Amino acid sequence: MAANDWKTALQTFAALPDPSVLPKDVYHSHSDHTITLYAQWPKSTYHMLVIPRIRPPFTAGRLLNLRTLLHGDKRQAEEVIDQLNDDADEVVEWIQEQMDKKEGYRWNVWLGFMPNPSVNHLALHVVSGDLVSEHMKNKRHYNEFNPKSGYFIRLKHVLEWFEADAPGWWEMVTRLDPVEYEKKLQEPLECFACNEDFRTMPRLKAHLKEHMERTKESELRRMESKKRIARAFEAFNKKKMEAEAREKALEDAGSSSE
Repeated sequence: MAANDWKTALQTFAALPDPSVLPKDVYHSHSDHTITLYAQWPKSTYHMLVIPRIRPPFTAGRLLNLRTLLHGDKRQAEEVIDQLNDDADEVVEWIQEQMDKKEGYRWNVWLGFMPNPSVNHLALHVVSGDLVSEHMKNKRHYNEFNPKSGYFIRLKHVLEWFEADAPGWWEMVTRLDPVEYEKKLQEPLECFACNEDFRTMPRLKAHLKEHMERTKESELRRMESKKRIARAFEAFNKKKMEAEAREKALEDAGSSSE
């Protein structure tokens, strides 16, 4: 699918009565409230989109992006965010299962929104925390998902916005000024894991891959250590049960001889 087509495609998908008719390389799953799609230009090893379906009382205009959603009725907006959050839990589980099968270990999964997206529909991005992808090509791409850039708005923070009741807080956080957020995309290329700066994307991407290798080695060691502890605990319990069984047998033998 061409980039220009994808810009308006999400709105079309969100209005479908039966999203399962979508191509298999686009469609992953759906519920009564959301549709989960494979990102067509994934910026991480795993990258999915969870979008709200267009159903009354919500219109395409209201669901255009996070700003248009939050600037309407607050209770309705919270309902949409809660639905995205609920259905994203299953997406995270699916990604973790894929990590187990393909890589043999798990790492972080991030959930968040683009405040100034290039597509015409609200989308919750569910991305693995590595940002290692052939489609990660420039500074803008990277800072869109860099959790430290300030551009990628984490789902957990949006959920917290609804809970805060300080005067003026809601109006401040939901302002989501496109100009201010656009500036964040011009921040230097900085590794989200260790804060090291880089002049070019190729160098940063090579560095991120090194981080992934170290993460893998560390996680595999942790998993092996956990298995050793589990085996030792199992062996201890087995010996304990065997000792208790022998003790009981001796007691039974003593009782029968009296």
